[in-house]
Amino acid sequence: MAKNKYADDYETVVTRSEEGGEIETFVYRGDYFQLSLEDDQVKRFKTTSLLLLAFLAVVHVAAGFINNAGMRQFFVSLPYVIALLPMYYLAMGAFRLPGDNRKMRRDEKDYSIGRMKTASLALLILVGVAVIGEALYLLLNAGTGQWGLELQFLALEGLAVAAAAVIFRLQRQVGVEKIEAA
Repeated sequence: MAKNKYADDYETVVTRSEEGGEIETFVYRGDYFQLSLEDDQVKRFKTTSLLLLAFLAVVHVAAGFINNAGMRQFFVSLPYVIALLPMYYLAMGAFRLPGDNRKMRRDEKDYSIGRMKTASLALLILVGVAVIGEALYLLLNAGTGQWGLELQFLALEGLAVAAAAVIFRLQRQVGVEKIEAA
């Protein structure tokens, strides 16, 4: 992997200062990108993404506060905990989205919408694996009769999966168009 994958997008321009020294300035020469949305749709997309993510985070954390036996199993707790990382990256990407539909550099595109698309897929997979793990725990321990807390956890994580699926679908509907550099 390259040290800086965006280095080829910039050109170093050297100019002389009044004192006779050299001043290096970096000028962007790479391609520009634009979202396939109007200005008001970009704001709505950003707001909707953040609200859905906030709902998902609240539901996901609330499920973690339930003291159910399934969360003591690594195949439930591990994906549950790891799912917090894509939530963080999804929030970082959403906050980096511009407020309007302007030209974005390659690094801006990758750190906003690119990060959101990757994190939404990872989040959907991890929350889904946590639900599958909990269902597996219920099947393996069906004879215990201790299903109250397990079903509460499963219901909350089911809501989290639904929210993650909506976020994933919302991210996939947004296209990125390449605009050639001038």
